Amino acid sequence: MTIPNINPIPTREHERIIRSFKLPFDKTGEDGISGDVCILVVQSMLITGFDAPVEQVMYLDNVIKGHNLLQAIARVNRVYKNKTCGFVVDYVGVLKHLRESLSIYADEDIEEIAQVVKYKAQSIDELRYISCQIDDFFKRNKIENWRDDVDACIDLLVDEETRNEFIMLVRRFNKAMDAVLPDPEGLKYAADLKILNFIKESARNRYRDDRLSIRDASRKIREIVEEYLVSKGVDPKIPPTPLFDDKFIEKIKKQRSSKAKAQELEYAIVEHINTHFEEDPEFYERFSDLLNRILKEYRENWEILALELEKIRKSMKEGRSAEVTFGFDPRKEMPFFGLLKREIFGKKPIEKLSNKDIDFLVDLTKDVIEITKRETEIVDFWENYTRQRQLKSYIISRLLSRLRPNNKTQPPEMMYMASESSEPYVTGIKKTWFKKRNEIAQKLIELAYHIYGEK
Repeated sequence: MTIPNINPIPTREHERIIRSFKLPFDKTGEDGISGDVCILVVQSMLITGFDAPVEQVMYLDNVIKGHNLLQAIARVNRVYKNKTCGFVVDYVGVLKHLRESLSIYADEDIEEIAQVVKYKAQSIDELRYISCQIDDFFKRNKIENWRDDVDACIDLLVDEETRNEFIMLVRRFNKAMDAVLPDPEGLKYAADLKILNFIKESARNRYRDDRLSIRDASRKIREIVEEYLVSKGVDPKIPPTPLFDDKFIEKIKKQRSSKAKAQELEYAIVEHINTHFEEDPEFYERFSDLLNRILKEYRENWEILALELEKIRKSMKEGRSAEVTFGFDPRKEMPFFGLLKREIFGKKPIEKLSNKDIDFLVDLTKDVIEITKRETEIVDFWENYTRQRQLKSYIISRLLSRLRPNNKTQPPEMMYMASESSEPYVTGIKKTWFKKRNEIAQKLIELAYHIYGEK
């Protein structure tokens, strides 16, 4: 789009074009103007006071000096999402005499500007240097030809410290490529750019680490890389397949090695447990313990480990519906039963509890759920700290009243007013429960939030 100085464009159209230029391509302003203008050609205008952070490249074919030169450079040096630098393409040699042109400024200002401006040759040198660092990274980790051994590169990133170093190197490489391209010197590294980001995105899917996503790269780099990734079966716009999705097992079966299958299963299970732990702490703690035991027992025996991890996935997918639920809702009520069982009886399996203990837990769970449901249905309960403290007091009172031998004779209103000072009557239950009453009540309220409070 051109704004010539002869045959001036009407002011309104002039302003519309400038506003369009300031917008990203995929955005539309509140006034209905879309960001479809990508190039402005101007003379002696849009320098002082012109603010367009999205602008990244400026072509100079006329001499600019002093204050105007500083303003021109500043136009492409504004921070913007996924914009790593600005470019000034100098056709008349203005930047070769930058210090002379800025002689009206203080020495410290000149030095600061000079440090910001990087010449193309310097950017190319940086790209070569980072490329050598990447080669050295893989050689230090016993991968001589990383370009032809992508699977080994992905396996290498299982170690978090190694993964962090790799992420840092690839980010620097992407940034250097962004600064050099489309210079032919940068095209020499285009294949490496694609392979490195394929390793990065593949490792993201296996290890469920979003820091490995290419979203942090510039738009230019993403456009170069994304088509290649999709052709390889990796779409960076689609997050890793959820653990319980049928497509997840299909994807696992396509892995070429048992090690890759086991690792992808392991990290998908860990991610699911971490994401949903607060919704049912006792349930997911059991599976976390089971996962750790299996990993320890079958580590390096990848084929058996993969099979055992598939069993864990299946059991987790079935959830509490596959367990005895004592008439409780598996998703919204059994988590309370599980939490109370863990806090009172520890990690003792439910099968090893006596009928008396189970009956006690069932009755106590019903009490807690009844109180919690009633209180949390109050409007704005989760924004009202006073009501939350009141619920905690009610829960503590109910816990204590359940431990008293005469609780059946107490009038209903006394259930909430039981004294906390007297030593409770305990049969088959550790006395430490009395000491943990505040902690247990707080955990029950936090669980209630994740079940009833989150929208």
